[in-house]
Amino acid sequence: MRQLMEDERASLQMVLVDTHQHTLALASAEASRTDRLSPREAEILYWASQGKTYHEIALILGIKTGTVKFHIGNAVRKLGVANAKHAIRRCLERQLLAPPEA
Repeated sequence: MRQLMEDERASLQMVLVDTHQHTLALASAEASRTDRLSPREAEILYWASQGKTYHEIALILGIKTGTVKFHIGNAVRKLGVANAKHAIRRCLERQLLAPPEA
């Protein structure tokens, strides 16, 4: 087995390099998708990350609760996640949430 590994070392290294490059490309594509959140979607996710309910977010932003739900749904879809909590976590991991400018 050891001899086989030595004989195929260069091939194994190329496979590893190709795998690494492919993984980086996938991560980059996913990151670029998440960067396309609208300012409103990011703002609503920020407030949700602060523990605000949809109703509270609507009051803060002067919009209807249904509009908050609409933007959360869009963000969930764009991020390719299961729900609002998952969207918040994904945004926090990627440092996409920032306090709104006053």
